[in-house]
Amino acid sequence: MSRHDEEYQRNIRVHIIRIARQLIAGEIGIIAASRELGQCRDLEPQLASILLTFKGIDSETDALPIGEVRKEWSPDALERKDMEIAEAEASYRDSAVNAATELIRLLETPS
Repeated sequence: MSRHDEEYQRNIRVHIIRIARQLIAGEIGIIAASRELGQCRDLEPQLASILLTFKGIDSETDALPIGEVRKEWSPDALERKDMEIAEAEASYRDSAVNAATELIRLLETPS
């Protein structure tokens, strides 16, 4: 593995740990965290397998407005979607927190 590849892998790992910690602490929502973590690629199979949890949540909630896109929605539509967001966040909370905890455990355990 080249030095560039090693740096890339290290940066992805740091990003995953940061988002996972924010999710567990409630600093970022389940859907927003899933959109971030679901994009992570080029990882060993064990991490990739755990990240599938977030890819699944992202896939199931991709029509819900999170982040900057909310500026483009009407207040009435956002009110309705916010109820769906709250339901989805509650529904996926346990599996997302468990997956985030496992990611942190794996990435912080010395090889």
